[in-house]
Amino acid sequence: MKILVIHTRYLEKGGEDSLVDLEIDLLRQEHEVELLEFQNESGWRGLIQFLISIWNPGAGHKVRKKILDFRPDLVHIHNWHFAAGPVVFHAAAKEGVPIVATLHNYRILCPSASLFHNETLFYESLTNGFPWKAVRKKTYRNSILLSFWLSLILYFHRIIGTWNLVHSYLVPSASMLPFFEKVSWKFPMHKVTVKPNFTEPASTSPKEKTNFLYVGRFSAEKGISSLLDAFITAKQPLLIVGDGPLKSLITDASSKYDWIRYAGSLNKQMVYDELSAASALIVPSIWQEPFGMVIIESFAHGTPVIAANIGAPAHLIQHKFNGLLFEPGNATSLAEAIQQWNKLSITEKNQMSANALRTYKEHYTPQKNLQELTRIYQSCM
Repeated sequence: MKILVIHTRYLEKGGEDSLVDLEIDLLRQEHEVELLEFQNESGWRGLIQFLISIWNPGAGHKVRKKILDFRPDLVHIHNWHFAAGPVVFHAAAKEGVPIVATLHNYRILCPSASLFHNETLFYESLTNGFPWKAVRKKTYRNSILLSFWLSLILYFHRIIGTWNLVHSYLVPSASMLPFFEKVSWKFPMHKVTVKPNFTEPASTSPKEKTNFLYVGRFSAEKGISSLLDAFITAKQPLLIVGDGPLKSLITDASSKYDWIRYAGSLNKQMVYDELSAASALIVPSIWQEPFGMVIIESFAHGTPVIAANIGAPAHLIQHKFNGLLFEPGNATSLAEAIQQWNKLSITEKNQMSANALRTYKEHYTPQKNLQELTRIYQSCM
């Protein structure tokens, strides 16, 4: 099968960019794959890209030319915002090629893309025609003008039927489905399939599991405040890995409390080493996280996860089977979950560890993902 992947790279490479690269490498094991990528720019170049993204004729021309040259059986679109723009859907449809699109976030529902703003959940865009509240609250880059323009782009393409050109939408977790079902403009739910992400098997040997571990971005939606409050109270060993705007909270806590250690940013292999050595991974997110790569990476290393009962983690984790769930944003609830974990016997912890690895092998291996992707592609053709 010949597959054309279209993706717009972010200014700074993030998880979505890495996932696209992983998926392309996976698909090339059995299919002929080419990538057409666009690159978001900063400064005035980025502003021009953003302004013309409502209908970017240059991007449309590139897509049509690539399709005519490569003659793909199918086009798989990932991020279109903002260097390419939604015109890529029209360009592919004009050439009569089936379109698959992965929804890595909530962008086409709300300019926030996260349903989270100012440290709280934000659902107002789901039940209104034009997302004026999102504009007034400056949900995109804290700017009324930029929020308005992105809202207009989304609304315009909703009105002209752009989102109906897709043959199959993929979402990484069933936790996303209710929000697409809620929108007042009737998203084509019959085209949506849950196709989770995947990760490679553990590349490190099992280690003695000691401290708790947090790996991720230091930002409000990740629940950093409740994480620190819980461990300051629990006085349990916690290793923190990552970076982000709330880094000062991490460094302050690690300097005051000797059971909280900050390791900085680590490369992928070093993160895997820490996952292998952790007693449990902590995921305290307070937003509707679409997935959670670090969760399935933890499972791959046989490490259970203690996570907030919200978003994708609530679907990835079976309470008391491969981890524990606690109330999101509630430091007391997290502290109680830590205490509950510590009260488990060695046998119970080992069983939960085995269940975590079993969960990975049954659902999140590269082989499972390739089979599912191929099945979805064939159904579109």
